[in-house]
Amino acid sequence: GHKKGSFTGADKDRVGKFQAAHGGTLFLDEIGDMELSLQAKLLRAIENGEVEVVGENAPRKVDVRLIAATNHDLLEMVEAGTFRRDLYHRLNVLQLSVPPLRERREDIESLAYHFLMQLCEEHGRRFDKITQQALGLLRNYHWPGNIRELRNVMEKAVIFAEGSDITHADIRDALNLKAAFQEASADPTLPQSLREAREAFERSYILEVLERCEGRIGDTADALGIDRTNLFRKMQKYGIEKNS
Repeated sequence: GHKKGSFTGADKDRVGKFQAAHGGTLFLDEIGDMELSLQAKLLRAIENGEVEVVGENAPRKVDVRLIAATNHDLLEMVEAGTFRRDLYHRLNVLQLSVPPLRERREDIESLAYHFLMQLCEEHGRRFDKITQQALGLLRNYHWPGNIRELRNVMEKAVIFAEGSDITHADIRDALNLKAAFQEASADPTLPQSLREAREAFERSYILEVLERCEGRIGDTADALGIDRTNLFRKMQKYGIEKNS
């Protein structure tokens, strides 16, 4: 924070994040992206329980509970010298690992409806429901961008959908299914071996052909050049639902 008149352009007092969170909780998102110079300031604030306000002579005491989040491996960053080891140990008191969205597909429906309600209010729109076919497509997508990507897809659907429901076509258009073929290269956490890369492509290709065939199993099997039994076996292997 800073005091009014402490520098050119400081036309009013500004309360800093630690000051605003005094007596409460401060959430630091994507802390792995923080520059080393800022990491040093954060460490001092944590260790000393005080922050400096530009324009004041004495530091201010703060009492703040910190929650930090990141999608980076901070321990790897510590070894690489891009994240301070002392700050890492100060923050890593209680660690909670949240699996990526593709590993908790059972949460996708409730999250999609949460975003639907939120975005309808934000954009002044109203929809009765998300169809089962649309939910199937959401569950079967691999979500390299995790929850942020899900929210982005729902926002596109809310903005451009024309009916009373969010349909399979709305989600398909919002997803831009070309992304299904790109996910293996776009997501660095995906295939680490030739077998995994081959399976990721096969899953994406089956999804694309299912989409083109509007979910018709017989037509999809014919287009893929395999029998229905083999297709069902592959769909079960890759967690692809019949209504996708």
